[in-house]
Amino acid sequence: MTERFQKCLQVILRNEGGFVNDKDDPGGATNLGISLRFLSSTGDIDHDGRLDFDLDGDGDIDIMDIRMMNPQAAAKAYHDYFWSPLRLDELNNEQLALQVFDTAVNCSNKTAVKLLQRVCGAKIDGIIGSETISKANTFLDNITRRYSDARKRWYLDLIKHHPHLVKFKAGWMNRVNNTYQKACQFSIK
Repeated sequence: MTERFQKCLQVILRNEGGFVNDKDDPGGATNLGISLRFLSSTGDIDHDGRLDFDLDGDGDIDIMDIRMMNPQAAAKAYHDYFWSPLRLDELNNEQLALQVFDTAVNCSNKTAVKLLQRVCGAKIDGIIGSETISKANTFLDNITRRYSDARKRWYLDLIKHHPHLVKFKAGWMNRVNNTYQKACQFSIK
């Protein structure tokens, strides 16, 4: 796990906080930003005969595993399922890498990539590839601010189509603003 990942992870963990079980959250119970819905989908990736995030060792992924989530397990999940598949070490702009990472954690990898593609002018397919990385790395106009603005528009559109999610609006906007402020403290490299 790279230094850049560790630096960005600290922002994510501050954004996410501890255990929450909000009935309106489509991800279900969540701890350190890792949701039950997500954790249930991970399975046995390392093929050792045990579900990778069966933290209580009872053979299933349930709310008890979410309650037992610790920073080390969360870091592994974030690195293996978000950071690496998104190829964030390949982005020249560390500020942008943080924003894409935070969006993926809160929305999904596909949403994070589509927003990036929209902002940098790449083909919008939700798949991070060489074209998207190249266009993001050569984009000259404040891509960090543009990405932040695109995130806000995405949340507002989500609320427009799912009005019951309005209760999350202030938190989402604060998250975007806080992540942008933290990102601006990072180097562009």
